[in-house]
Amino acid sequence: MSEHDFNQQPYAAPQPLDSSNFHNDNVDDGYLGEAQAVPAGNATSWLGNAWAIFKQQPGLWIGAGLAYLVISFVLALIPVAGSFLQLIATMFLGAGFVYAAAQVERNGQFVFGDIFAGFQSHSRDLGFLVLFSILYMLVLMIVVFAFAFLGGSLGSGAGEAANAGMSMVLVLVIFLAFIPYVAAFYLAPALVILQNETPKRALTLSWQAFTRNIGGAVICALLMSVAGIVAMIPLGLGLLVAMPLFLVVPYVVYRDVFFN
Repeated sequence: MSEHDFNQQPYAAPQPLDSSNFHNDNVDDGYLGEAQAVPAGNATSWLGNAWAIFKQQPGLWIGAGLAYLVISFVLALIPVAGSFLQLIATMFLGAGFVYAAAQVERNGQFVFGDIFAGFQSHSRDLGFLVLFSILYMLVLMIVVFAFAFLGGSLGSGAGEAANAGMSMVLVLVIFLAFIPYVAAFYLAPALVILQNETPKRALTLSWQAFTRNIGGAVICALLMSVAGIVAMIPLGLGLLVAMPLFLVVPYVVYRDVFFN
């Protein structure tokens, strides 16, 4: 990565984005158009490369991560619509952090407004990702309620041990149902905002990347879980570093899996 110029204005106001801001020349830049299998051990380099991007402008990344946390917290306080708005913010800001990471790799730096790039460009396709996400959640809720109702009917005359067992099975079902959700949506925003992929194809490619790199995905998830636990120890202050770092990881994975 190139050295960045601290004399430029990192907190400049967001400017309208055009196609020149994105990786559109899919052939010349080495974009494969499909996910390749990479060694599972690459999971450690994913975090290492994310850290390399972070340390280019640590103060600005911390500020961006803090903004993400504040926005998420404020939206969570809104009755009824709060969860929906949080989902929108997660998808659009996730795309923005990926775009900001791409700017660091291409130009050596990013500006604060880059984390809002998803609201300035590709907003329609990112909106479709939100819609697909909501539909998945609705289906999941129907399945969970149906399973809970069936379990309640079957366990109405059972003992406490049987009811506890049904509850554990329900938790397991929910956990397993979230795996394909994460697999399909984890890299989709990056593919939409950086490669102009359609929402449907972005979801397909993200799922493909997961299925071809399950080992790396599991290792990366475990490493991020450990890092998240460590970040929580000093009164949660470590999240100021962990949050932007975790939001940069999808970009690093996308570059490793979809490029020569």
